[in-house]
Amino acid sequence: MTRVDALSIRERPGGLVFPVRVQPKASRDEISGVKDGALWVRVKAPPMGGQANEACVQLLAAHLGVPRGSVALTGGHRSRNKLAQISGISLPELAALMADWPLEGGGS
Repeated sequence: MTRVDALSIRERPGGLVFPVRVQPKASRDEISGVKDGALWVRVKAPPMGGQANEACVQLLAAHLGVPRGSVALTGGHRSRNKLAQISGISLPELAALMADWPLEGGGS
């Protein structure tokens, strides 16, 4: 199974939408893998005041090579389970970028 197959991606007119599981207050900012249909990310920022959400957006933008404005969290603003929408990138481009990401993610 490829990473793109493991990730529950939907193509919408505004871009690609997929679930993201965020672990705030981690030891470092990183993409830890794809698990249970979601991209798992760890961010150092705390969940207060939207800091972890902003860190997640910045991390995704950096790893996907798109401007920060091309990444939006469209759901789950107060939850660890979020929906990310990425514009300016195609599904084949996403698949190529994800080739080096871990397949299994998540923490304890």
